[in-house]
Amino acid sequence: MKIQTVCDNRIFGRAYRKGKKRAGRYIVVYVIKGRGKCCRLGITVTKGRGSAVVRNRIKRIIRAAWRDVAERSTLTEGCDVIVVARDAAADAKSTEITPELEDMLVALGAAEKKTEAEPNETAEDAENAEDEAASTSAVTAPTVSLSVEND
Repeated sequence: MKIQTVCDNRIFGRAYRKGKKRAGRYIVVYVIKGRGKCCRLGITVTKGRGSAVVRNRIKRIIRAAWRDVAERSTLTEGCDVIVVARDAAADAKSTEITPELEDMLVALGAAEKKTEAEPNETAEDAENAEDEAASTSAVTAPTVSLSVEND
């Protein structure tokens, strides 16, 4: 799945001025309503975060976290998400940034967490499976005990 990105500087500025904002340990997230049908990602990593190698590593980690969140959650259509890296992001892994990003997107209304159903089944299928499990657990088989005598 290709990540749709925000490239226009005006959108970044509008998100900073008018967007909803959440700050965490590793990242700051801005969300603003966009014009497209898909949810787009913009990443900002300033030169103060380190050399080009470090900045590119941070961007790769944030993109990996975005892909994980897109798989685990339902992203709201038509929103632009701007992620600004903080100093701590230089030493972070995507497994540390993913839950933070997901929680922020849910809090800002840009994502909804999926239910704990299997990836290929719907919530209705999971509910039916729970009902079947409850009905079969009510029926128990009789227990038989055997004793052996030694002479």
